[in-house]
Amino acid sequence: MMLRPPGTACRRGTMPTKLAWQCWVAIFEVPLCIFEIADVFEGGSIFTVGKVCCHAFIDLTDDCKIEVFQHAKFFPVVEKFCSILVADAATAANATAAAAGDRALLPPGSA
Repeated sequence: MMLRPPGTACRRGTMPTKLAWQCWVAIFEVPLCIFEIADVFEGGSIFTVGKVCCHAFIDLTDDCKIEVFQHAKFFPVVEKFCSILVADAATAANATAAAAGDRALLPPGSA
């Protein structure tokens, strides 16, 4: 089973809305992201969705999420996983920056 733009899965010849196309373009702009999400949709591991794809997914507007994923049972799982992954990445980046900043304040040779 493949993910399809809304309106094409059930009714042949129906075109997706302009909003749906804009949302899909945001996902397609990230290499392999659609395949990572499709893998989850097809029963694969949530861990196939990477940080870059999660950022694209999280950055979708609420209208996009409703338009494209409203009937997808996997949507809440991906959304929660990506929220955690993106938050953890930001926390790690902040900790790394803080640690680098702390070392920069130490006298040379004391680190």
